[in-house]
Amino acid sequence: MDGTLHLAWYRLTRGSWQTERFLDVVDRVLRLCDDESALLGLLAKAGYRSGNRDHYRDVRFVITEERWYMVGATFPALRENDLVKADIPINVTDVTYTIDLSMEPPNPLDSEHVNRHLRAMIRDAS
Repeated sequence: MDGTLHLAWYRLTRGSWQTERFLDVVDRVLRLCDDESALLGLLAKAGYRSGNRDHYRDVRFVITEERWYMVGATFPALRENDLVKADIPINVTDVTYTIDLSMEPPNPLDSEHVNRHLRAMIRDAS
Protein backbone atom coordinates (compact mmCIF):
# COMPACT_ATOMS: atom_id res chain seq x y z
CA MET A 1 0.00 0.00 0.00
CA ASP A 2 1.46 3.34 -1.04
CA GLY A 3 0.99 6.51 0.92
CA THR A 4 2.46 8.74 3.56
CA LEU A 5 2.14 8.75 7.31
CA HIS A 6 1.59 11.97 9.24
CA LEU A 7 1.45 12.51 12.99
CA ALA A 8 -0.88 15.20 14.33
CA TRP A 9 -0.08 16.52 17.82
CA TYR A 10 -2.46 18.79 19.76
CA ARG A 11 -2.04 20.68 23.03
CA LEU A 12 -5.33 20.97 24.91
CA THR A 13 -6.04 23.31 27.78
CA ARG A 14 -9.13 23.61 29.92
CA GLY A 15 -11.70 25.78 28.21
CA SER A 16 -14.63 27.93 29.25
CA TRP A 17 -18.32 27.18 28.84
CA GLN A 18 -18.05 28.41 25.23
CA THR A 19 -15.68 25.60 24.20
CA GLU A 20 -16.55 22.07 23.12
CA ARG A 21 -17.41 19.51 25.78
CA PHE A 22 -14.91 16.69 26.25
CA LEU A 23 -17.65 14.04 26.14
CA ASP A 24 -18.91 15.39 22.81
CA VAL A 25 -15.41 15.02 21.36
CA VAL A 26 -15.04 11.49 22.75
CA ASP A 27 -18.41 10.47 21.31
CA ARG A 28 -17.61 11.97 17.89
CA VAL A 29 -14.19 10.33 17.69
CA LEU A 30 -15.65 6.96 18.74
CA ARG A 31 -18.17 7.22 15.88
CA LEU A 32 -15.41 8.07 13.37
CA CYS A 33 -12.70 5.60 14.43
CA ASP A 34 -12.11 2.12 13.08
CA ASP A 35 -11.16 0.54 16.41
CA GLU A 36 -13.25 1.74 19.35
CA SER A 37 -11.60 -0.63 21.84
CA ALA A 38 -8.11 0.67 20.93
CA LEU A 39 -9.27 4.28 21.37
CA LEU A 40 -10.94 3.48 24.69
CA GLY A 41 -7.75 1.73 25.78
CA LEU A 42 -5.70 4.83 24.99
CA LEU A 43 -8.20 7.03 26.82
CA ALA A 44 -8.04 4.67 29.81
CA LYS A 45 -4.24 5.01 29.86
CA ALA A 46 -4.78 8.77 30.12
CA GLY A 47 -7.18 8.25 33.05
CA TYR A 48 -10.56 8.35 31.27
CA ARG A 49 -13.17 5.83 32.41
CA SER A 50 -16.37 5.59 30.36
CA GLY A 51 -18.21 4.45 33.50
CA ASN A 52 -17.52 7.89 35.04
CA ARG A 53 -19.18 9.97 32.29
CA ASP A 54 -20.94 12.20 34.84
CA HIS A 55 -17.53 13.21 36.19
CA TYR A 56 -16.59 14.60 32.73
CA ARG A 57 -19.93 16.29 31.98
CA ASP A 58 -18.62 19.85 32.45
CA VAL A 59 -15.05 19.25 31.27
CA ARG A 60 -14.21 21.38 28.24
CA PHE A 61 -11.01 21.80 26.30
CA VAL A 62 -9.72 24.12 23.63
CA ILE A 63 -6.89 23.38 21.20
CA THR A 64 -4.11 25.86 21.97
CA GLU A 65 -1.44 24.34 19.75
CA GLU A 66 -1.40 22.02 16.76
CA ARG A 67 1.62 20.47 15.05
CA TRP A 68 1.82 18.02 12.17
CA TYR A 69 4.83 15.90 11.31
CA MET A 70 5.74 13.81 8.26
CA VAL A 71 6.76 10.39 9.52
CA GLY A 72 9.54 9.32 7.20
CA ALA A 73 13.04 7.88 7.25
CA THR A 74 14.44 10.72 9.40
CA PHE A 75 11.58 10.79 11.93
CA PRO A 76 12.67 9.48 15.35
CA ALA A 77 11.76 5.81 15.62
CA LEU A 78 12.84 2.44 16.87
CA ARG A 79 13.66 0.40 13.78
CA GLU A 80 14.83 -3.16 13.18
CA ASN A 81 18.42 -2.07 12.48
CA ASP A 82 18.43 -0.22 15.84
CA LEU A 83 17.56 -3.49 17.57
CA VAL A 84 20.33 -5.31 15.66
CA LYS A 85 22.89 -2.66 16.67
CA ALA A 86 21.79 -2.99 20.32
CA ASP A 87 22.12 -6.80 20.06
CA ILE A 88 18.41 -7.28 20.77
CA PRO A 89 16.82 -10.27 19.05
CA ILE A 90 14.52 -9.31 16.18
CA ASN A 91 11.82 -11.60 17.58
CA VAL A 92 11.19 -9.10 20.40
CA THR A 93 7.56 -7.94 20.11
CA ASP A 94 5.22 -5.40 21.66
CA VAL A 95 7.92 -2.80 22.22
CA THR A 96 6.66 0.65 23.17
CA TYR A 97 8.56 3.90 23.24
CA THR A 98 7.93 7.62 23.54
CA ILE A 99 9.10 10.34 21.16
CA ASP A 100 9.79 13.70 22.81
CA LEU A 101 8.28 16.34 20.51
CA SER A 102 9.10 19.23 22.85
CA MET A 103 12.24 20.07 20.88
CA GLU A 104 13.28 20.00 17.24
CA PRO A 105 14.07 17.94 15.27
CA PRO A 106 11.69 16.61 14.22
CA ASN A 107 10.43 19.81 12.67
CA PRO A 108 6.68 20.33 12.32
CA LEU A 109 5.25 20.87 8.86
CA ASP A 110 4.14 24.31 7.71
CA SER A 111 0.40 24.96 7.41
CA GLU A 112 0.44 24.85 3.59
CA HIS A 113 1.84 21.31 3.59
CA VAL A 114 -0.76 20.23 6.17
CA ASN A 115 -3.60 21.80 4.17
CA ARG A 116 -2.43 20.07 0.95
CA HIS A 117 -2.27 16.75 2.79
CA LEU A 118 -5.75 17.16 4.27
CA ARG A 119 -7.21 18.18 0.88
CA ALA A 120 -5.64 15.07 -0.69
CA MET A 121 -7.07 12.85 2.04
CA ILE A 122 -10.54 14.31 1.51
CA ARG A 123 -10.23 13.97 -2.26
CA ASP A 124 -9.06 10.34 -1.99
CA ALA A 125 -11.90 9.48 0.39
CA SER A 126 -14.55 10.74 -2.05
